[in-house]
Amino acid sequence: MTWIFALAAVGFVVVLAILTYHLVLTLRQTRMTARAIEQFLLVTRPRVEDTVLQVNQILGRTNRIVEQAEHAETGRVTSHLVRQVGHLAAYAKAAIQAVQLIKGLKSDVQEAWYETKRAGRQDPVRYAIGGQR
Repeated sequence: MTWIFALAAVGFVVVLAILTYHLVLTLRQTRMTARAIEQFLLVTRPRVEDTVLQVNQILGRTNRIVEQAEHAETGRVTSHLVRQVGHLAAYAKAAIQAVQLIKGLKSDVQEAWYETKRAGRQDPVRYAIGGQR
């Protein structure tokens, strides 16, 4: 009867050791992922801040143009039309600049993401089965 308890205790210790081993592997992978995310954020943060600053400047200009359009003096129909066309051109220019900034940010983020992925592949974690992940 005591051998059953001893066998159960050994089995419990073996299962506990296997669980601990896999927990250590999971924690190592979590640590590597956290480091990769930190590196990604360090690379992209200045670019995002610059882009946000530029978008804020464009929105400020657009806001001033809209206010000017709202408070424009009404004159002859032709001068009013000319002003409206000028404002429309300014809106289009601001919109094009905003789209270009967003595209630039997207490409910068993608580039930084691929760089961090490439950097993460240099140190793969090997598992007990022999595969890589």
